[in-house]
Order: sequence, then C-alpha cells, then structure tokens
Amino acid sequence: MRKHPLFGGECVSLSNLEKGIAWGTVISSVLWNQGAYPLLDNNEGLYASIARAMAEGRSSWIIPHLNGVPYIEKPPLLFWLIAASFELLGISAASARLVPSLAVLGTVAILSYFVNACCATAQARYRAMVLYACSVGGLISGRVVYMEGLFAVTFSAALLLFYRWWETQRPLFLYACYGSLGLAILTKGFISCVLMGSILCVFFTVEKEWSRWKSLFNPIGLLVFFCVTVPWHVLAIYADPDFAWMYFVNEHILRFLGRREPHDYYTGPFWYYIPRLLIQLLPWTAFSLGKIRLVRSCSAVERFLLISVCVPFLFFSFSVAKANYYLLVVHPFLCILLALRLKVRSRTIYSTAVCFCLSLMYFLSGSSYDLSQHSSEALAKIALKDPACPVYCYARFENLSAFAFYYGVPITIIGDRSRDLAYGLKRIPGSSYPSLEALRPVMRQSSLFLLVHAQDIPAIETMFPGTFYKITENREAILLKSRFPS
Repeated sequence: MRKHPLFGGECVSLSNLEKGIAWGTVISSVLWNQGAYPLLDNNEGLYASIARAMAEGRSSWIIPHLNGVPYIEKPPLLFWLIAASFELLGISAASARLVPSLAVLGTVAILSYFVNACCATAQARYRAMVLYACSVGGLISGRVVYMEGLFAVTFSAALLLFYRWWETQRPLFLYACYGSLGLAILTKGFISCVLMGSILCVFFTVEKEWSRWKSLFNPIGLLVFFCVTVPWHVLAIYADPDFAWMYFVNEHILRFLGRREPHDYYTGPFWYYIPRLLIQLLPWTAFSLGKIRLVRSCSAVERFLLISVCVPFLFFSFSVAKANYYLLVVHPFLCILLALRLKVRSRTIYSTAVCFCLSLMYFLSGSSYDLSQHSSEALAKIALKDPACPVYCYARFENLSAFAFYYGVPITIIGDRSRDLAYGLKRIPGSSYPSLEALRPVMRQSSLFLLVHAQDIPAIETMFPGTFYKITENREAILLKSRFPS
C-alpha cells in the first residue's frame, strides 16, 4: 500500500460506496433546493438587481447600474454570470444562486485535483471535498449571492495552480494561474493581487527560493493576465472619467484605511475574525480544535497552505473595514490543511457530513419555517397587483434591494439615505433625492405605495396624518398605501 508522503502512514483506499456518499453529499449540500427561499436583503437582492438590469437591457455591461444609476463599487464578473444565468434559465432566486453554487462545486473540483496531485492520498482528497462543501463557510459561499463564492474559486485556483507550477515547473500551470488571478480581479478587485503577492513573498522567503522569483514573470503568462483584466478596466475608464479614482482609490485604498465614502461598512477589533472563522468551520470546529495531528516537521505544501490562510487573516484583521464574509477566501486552504491533519476516521467525517446535509435539506424543505410570507418578494407581489399605483421608498435602498429585484423596475427613493446610490446619482446631472413633500402632488392624482422602516412610521404619520394604512410588512420594511383622494 502507498505511504502518505507527509506522515508515513498507510493510505487506506476508499470503497466506491464511500466515494459515492462523498460526492452525493457534496452535490446535495450545494445544489439541493436553491430556490427554497426568496432572495434576501441586502446584498443578495442588490447584486441580483444589477444582473437583472443587465439581462433586461436596462444597464450597461461595462458600468453596472443599480436602480437606474451607475454602480461601480464592485467588478462585474459576478453580475455578468448571473445575467447570463437569467438569460438561460429565467429570472428567479434559484438561477441567481446557481452561479455561487457552481463556484463552490468548482472549488471542490480544484481541491480534489490539488490534493490528489500533491498529497497522494485518496482519503485526504475526499476529506477536503466534504470538509469544504459541508460546512457553514461552504454553505454561505454557495447559497448566498455574494462575491465570496466566486472569489474563492478564482483565487484558490490561482494559488493552487501557482504551487503546481512551483512544484513541476510546467509553464501551463503558470499560464492558468495568471488567467485565474485575472478572473479573481474581475470578481473582487485588486485586493486579489495584494493577497497573492503577499502570500508568494512570504512563501519564497520561508522556502528560501528567491532565485526562482524572476521566472514568475513569464511573458505569455503576463499576456494572459492582461488580456483578462485590462479590457474591462479600460472600457470603464473611457465610459466614466471618474471611474479610476472612485474604483482604485476610494474602493481599495480608502476602504482598507477606513476612509472610504460613503461609510457603509463595519469596523471591529483585531480579533474580529477569530470567532467568525470558528463559526465558518462548523460542524468541524470541535474536530479541528481537539483532534489535530501534530508533527515536528511540516512539508512544503503544508507550509504553503498555512501561509495562504495566515496572510489573508492578518491582512483583513489589520484592515479598518471588516465584514463577516471576507475571510471565506481562506476556507478552501484551511479545509485542505484539516483534511491532512485531522486524527478522525473517514467514516466519522462522512457521517457528520451526511447529518449536516440531511439537516440542511430538512431546513430548506419548508417543514421548519416559511420565509416566503415575510419576504421582500411577498411585498413586491402585492405592489405588482396594482401596476397603476407607483412605489416610493423612504428608507435605505440597500435594505430593500430584494424588493427592487422582484418588482423589476427602478423605484423612486425619498430622502437622502441610500448610500449605494449616492455615487450614481452624482453621475446624473440634476439628480437628487426628493423629499417627503414631493409625495403630496402625486397623492392628489392617485394612490401610491410607500416602503418604510418601522422607526420611520412616526415621521410619516406626523406629516401625513391618516393618509397611509399598512398593507403588510417583513423583517426590514413596512408596505404602506395612501388613501385616495388625499
């Protein structure tokens, strides 16, 4: 029997049944019943709304538009892919979530290939797949319309392909690494280059291999990289003269320093990501804390994986701007490390994964809850029943973006409170947020719908006493309708 190159232990081959259970559990946990619940506020509805506008021809594919105004906070790859999914499968929550789901399956395939090629053990290969897909981190990456699932697959592909090139010196791996890095930039921005460069600098220093640094700058690899990244950035700068400062400076440098405008992100202490990382590892947290195999020596691949986890962790910990999901990018590397180091029988891991998958399937079956009656989709369906009645939003648009997605057309914002639309309004001459007073002439002509937060109800009642009555509400907003005539 083959010896495990890292630990010298015998590698027990897996039966076809165990392999089938592993693949079945992974695919089920990622793809099963993606449309069980409507799109959620805030980011799911926001990103899906941008993609819907692209698919319906209401937005440029170069400068994305949100609720009718330019939106350049994020690169466009996720929007492009979701818009393509809408074109092929129709507009729905399931087709929007298909993109991050396929990204998770792509990450699983990359982990499977990498572990099989570099670690020479079937057990570690299938463990890594199951650990990633059947975890809270994998669940978030594949079942929520965020950038992180797509970023994880493109960035992990770039790093793992780099290591294959470093190990084999085959140029094809380096070319693919550059292409994957370019896609990561189109997903998350130039933070991909910062993280990649930092990881490689630390790795070359630890391995004392600086003599091989120059060979990274392969002309064909650089050509692939520039062909992937340059066209969109050039077209965006040409389409919007202020794009360069807003995107490169405000969205990258000032966000890290905590000076980005508008200030719509969280801050936190240096240890902010430690509890979140432990939560993302569930249900494997207990195993990883208590049953890690400790050895004196550490192989090159393990050192590389450890650096790939630690460098982004430190980078995001030092950053002033923080978010719960930023560290999902390290989840694939962490799962490979756990697959190599866990002192747990494979049957225990597969049993835990199956229990996780069955629990998820039960939760999504609707037997334990029903989000559809208290969602932005439910509010939008009510508004769509009366198409002659216009919809106004007196609240942060970001918290109601799923309503805008299901409503299907731009809604009018009342009050200067929507930060994600602030930059876009500046790009349209003469645009501004109307005040509540702007509703009076409208209400003289017809009834209207008004979306508000609960804390805004007193202001509405003070300005329009007895004019509005509540239709329905969800966790984020209350849908009001005006009486006619007013």
